[in-house]
Amino acid sequence: MAAVLLFIFFVQATNIHIRDEYLTITEFAEQNKRTRKEIEKLIDSGKLKYFRKSPLGYIYIHKDEKLP
Repeated sequence: MAAVLLFIFFVQATNIHIRDEYLTITEFAEQNKRTRKEIEKLIDSGKLKYFRKSPLGYIYIHKDEKLP
């Protein structure tokens, strides 16, 4: 039980830090007038470099990332 609570705390602490500097993939797509699928293809092709994946699998892209 303690391990589960520790994991939840870690995930929440990580998400707070990420939210300061990164946008979710959906927010980034809306901001750049693209679809989520287009952004996912750019990540898969290696054209977007400044992104992170959270422990739960969410993708965050740095606010200052420029599209090719």
